[in-house]
Amino acid sequence: MSLPPIYEQWIVKIHATPTQIVLATAGGGSQAIAQLLAVPGASRTLIEARVPYHKEAFSQFVGAEPEKFVSAEAARQLAGAAYRYGRQLADPDIPVVGVAGTAALVTDRPKKGSHRAYLALWQPDSVETCYLELTKGARKRHEEELMMSQALLNLVGLAVGLSDPPALPLLPNDRWSVTVLAVGQMVENWLATETPAFGLAATGSLTKVQPPLLLSGSFNPLHEGHQKLALAAAEFVGKPAAFELAVVNADKPALPVATILERMSQFAGRWPIWISRAPTYNLKAKVYPGTDFVVGWDTAVRILEPRFYGGTMAGVLDALTVIKENGCRLIVAGRVDGQGNYQPADNLDVPAGFEELFVPLPHFRVDLSSTELREGRG
Repeated sequence: MSLPPIYEQWIVKIHATPTQIVLATAGGGSQAIAQLLAVPGASRTLIEARVPYHKEAFSQFVGAEPEKFVSAEAARQLAGAAYRYGRQLADPDIPVVGVAGTAALVTDRPKKGSHRAYLALWQPDSVETCYLELTKGARKRHEEELMMSQALLNLVGLAVGLSDPPALPLLPNDRWSVTVLAVGQMVENWLATETPAFGLAATGSLTKVQPPLLLSGSFNPLHEGHQKLALAAAEFVGKPAAFELAVVNADKPALPVATILERMSQFAGRWPIWISRAPTYNLKAKVYPGTDFVVGWDTAVRILEPRFYGGTMAGVLDALTVIKENGCRLIVAGRVDGQGNYQPADNLDVPAGFEELFVPLPHFRVDLSSTELREGRG
């Protein structure tokens, strides 16, 4: 059974748009890939298609094992991974989206649960989730596969900016629903309020769960060193890591909304990402009480510099007192300094009484710099 003829016209329109996609699907939907490739012009649209069918393949592509492989959260993680992968390969000036699906359809053995598919779309300003539940026993496997493929192609078209997709041939007891998390609008609303912080989970939903371990930075760009540091610190302290984008930095001007969204999307589907207005760690401690902050040696040195606290040592001591009173610590990793010399994590001039705030991260060294990567030297 093939897709209805109307889909060839739909795909022609998809290929005529400038947006490029990475499509990843598990458990069904493979006909969507075949149909996209069967219509001339696919190279303008499709960066890559993935079918991570095995659980290990799914987890490796996403970067972490989801709690459930057939769920809205897993579909969004898969779409986020597709977006990240596409962004690495595409021209920076070309819009990219990640589209994904995960499903539990008819198999060769009895299935206790419903026959269902979760589809997701991830782009910098929004995360969209679709749920398709098919009437159990009403279709054969290839018919359920066809339904999921049609739903995926509809989502691809919407992802590249089209409207009025072909109607899905739903039965009376089928279910179809769509939810959209308007991340861009939420960031704009957050900037217009006094709310201290805003968090997006790795699963593409809002989070209010206090991050127990946080690595803050400008992430221009996010690189392997950041992620290895987060993983090493998480293993060391036994807490899951999250990231914080420094919207307001002690040394730099505030970021515009478009830049915030683009940098947040680097974490899509893999890491929780927070944004806050707190430029210094004493202020971060008030926003995230009880959190451990992961910092490099160079950042730890700046935390101890009077120039950030009115130019006085008394200001430094007051700031460290705030960090301590809020139950926070600084997990410090060694870094190479401006002269090219490696500085170990414990090479800090910490004022008496605050030594326990600065915890050296043992056995970690990655000499990567966002500045060098931007300049092509990394």
